Amino acid sequence: MIRVGLARTVPSYAGLQPPFGPGRMFPELRTLLGDEPGSGPENSVYAAVRAALFGLGLDAERFGSEGWNPIAMLVGRGEHVVLKPNFIRHWNPCADGSLDSVITHGAILRAVADYAWLATGPQGRVTIAEAPQMDCDFERIRQVTGLDELARFYRERCRLELEVIDLRREAVEFRDGIVVSRRSLPGDPAGYRVIDLGCHSFFESSGLASLSHRPPGRVGPPLVATMILSESPDHSFRARATRRSLCPMSSSSRQ
Repeated sequence: MIRVGLARTVPSYAGLQPPFGPGRMFPELRTLLGDEPGSGPENSVYAAVRAALFGLGLDAERFGSEGWNPIAMLVGRGEHVVLKPNFIRHWNPCADGSLDSVITHGAILRAVADYAWLATGPQGRVTIAEAPQMDCDFERIRQVTGLDELARFYRERCRLELEVIDLRREAVEFRDGIVVSRRSLPGDPAGYRVIDLGCHSFFESSGLASLSHRPPGRVGPPLVATMILSESPDHSFRARATRRSLCPMSSSSRQ
């Protein structure tokens, strides 16, 4: 059974501006931010993310104290945390739809990044990485989500480097549903690695030929720590956290 943390907040991002500070000082943030929580109105989104982490039961006995460090139960000092938001595209094709419904708001990323930095400490790393749709303008995404302002805040205020990576290897331009141009992108500077999800793959029980969905080669099962934070249409936040090893593979069945 996977525990889920749930928090509700006001159904709006109105008034929130990058770098999306909490607007009030929560005791555990003094280690990261000092005594100044930042300018701007009180950030209800930040408070909801915090409440969802508490709802998971992470470091519950120290909640409300300066020592509360929820993500430290999943990530150690000096480790690397990768935040994977949803940056689907830089526009909403629905005429009455908002951009907030197709991308993760920067206020959510700020809150999760703060708690990630609390867990890793200054010797650790925090990276925001995503592979949007091939025709997405990632620079536009950076603008509307305030990612550059967020990175600047951490650099100037906390002396921390927040990495932002577009994981795509290429971008394309569509016209009338047809690709008319392609542009190579740097991709992940750390390179790429094949991981066989084995029995955790949704293709495992799909009835399809399982071997056709696995590239050649064999990679050992990694230890994976994940925290999934999602926003529902009713502006409730749900958080799930796990730390487990993917199932082992046999050379006969997984190659």
